[in-house]
Amino acid sequence: MRCIRCEGCKSLLGNMEIALNLKLRGRAVSRFYCLSCLAQQLGCTRSALEEMAAFYSSGGCELFAREYVCEYEGGDRPCAGRSSRNL
Repeated sequence: MRCIRCEGCKSLLGNMEIALNLKLRGRAVSRFYCLSCLAQQLGCTRSALEEMAAFYSSGGCELFAREYVCEYEGGDRPCAGRSSRNL
């Protein structure tokens, strides 16, 4: 598992954001975006993306059931030095 950052703003991404990138942009993507940056890229709102993620997740989409990112080490500090390659 890895720590993955948004290509736009460099914020750490969670599993839902990664799954939504894969669902909307295709499984072959190598660059991932947070909800705000993804909304800007797709020309929609962040809340629309949140609704889509909830819909796909509640519908049992396998992309939303998978763990993509590493767990935090020692509370609120993310793991360091890991790459987002080979998802």
